[in-house]
Amino acid sequence: MKKLLFLLVSLAIANVATAQENKHLEKQNPEMKVNTPVSSNESPTTSPSLLSPFDRELPPLNNPLHTADSVNFFHQIWSDNDRMNMHLSPFQMPVYNPNLPHQYDYSNAGTIAEYGNLRFYGSSNHTEYTNMMVTQGASLGASETFGAFTLSANLSANRYFTNAITTQYGIGGQLSYQFNSNLSATMFGQYFNRNPYFSMASYPFVQASRYGGFFSIDSKRVGLDLGVQRYYDAFRQMWVISPIVTPKIHFSTKFTMELPVGELLKDVAERAIFGKRSRGPIIMPPGMR
Repeated sequence: MKKLLFLLVSLAIANVATAQENKHLEKQNPEMKVNTPVSSNESPTTSPSLLSPFDRELPPLNNPLHTADSVNFFHQIWSDNDRMNMHLSPFQMPVYNPNLPHQYDYSNAGTIAEYGNLRFYGSSNHTEYTNMMVTQGASLGASETFGAFTLSANLSANRYFTNAITTQYGIGGQLSYQFNSNLSATMFGQYFNRNPYFSMASYPFVQASRYGGFFSIDSKRVGLDLGVQRYYDAFRQMWVISPIVTPKIHFSTKFTMELPVGELLKDVAERAIFGKRSRGPIIMPPGMR
C-alpha cells in the first residue's frame, strides 16, 4: 500500500512540473499557438518526429561494405549494351508425322546464342535403323574467335539401343587458323569413354575416338580438305591411321556437299602396293571369339 501511494504522489509531482515547464515556454515563444492555414494546393509538411522509421532518411554509412549493392555490381560487369549485343536463337523441337515411316527420326542442329565472337551451339538426333539398332545423340559446344584463330570445345552423349542399351560420353575440341580467305589449317580431337562394337552393319553409325589435322583449300564454289587422322577401330580393337581427302561443292551459303574418300583411296593404295588379298574367312576380333 505504501509503495502504491508513493507512486501516485510521484506521478502527480511530475505532471505539475511538466505543466509549469509548458507555461514557461509559451511565455517565451507566443508564436507557438498561431496556427498557419494550409493552402489547398500545398500538402502539409509532416514533422520528422512523426515519420515512421521506414520513411526517415537514414544517414550514410561510413563502411563501404555496407553500401555495396549486388545489382549495381552486376550492372557494372553486364551492361545494357551487353544485353543488346546478346543474340538468342530458337532451337526448334522435332515435329513428328505419324503418316511417314520412321516417324521418330529427326536431326536438329544450330546456334543457341551469340555474343560478339563467342558462340554457343548444340545438336540432337534420333535415328532408327530397322532390324539393327536405334541411336540417340545430343551435344553442346562453344567457340571463340581470336583474330585468325578459332577455338571450339564440345560435350556429347550418344545412346545405342541394340540387344541392350549402351551409353557413350565424349569430349572434344578443335583449333583452326585462317591464313587467308582461301586457305586454313585445323587440328581436332574427340575422345569417348567407350568405343563399342555391335556388328559390321552398324559399324559406320557408331562414333569412335579420333584425332588429327588437315588443310582446307576453299573457294566460292568448290573446296578440298587434305590431312591425316588416327582413329580407334572397334572391330580390330586397335588404332588406325587414315588419310583425310574430302572434296566439297558449295551449292549455296547454307548447303555444301562433302564426299570423304580418304578410306577409299587408302584401300586402293594398299591393293596396288600389297596386291590382292586372299578371300579367306573373316577373323573375328578377340572380344567376340
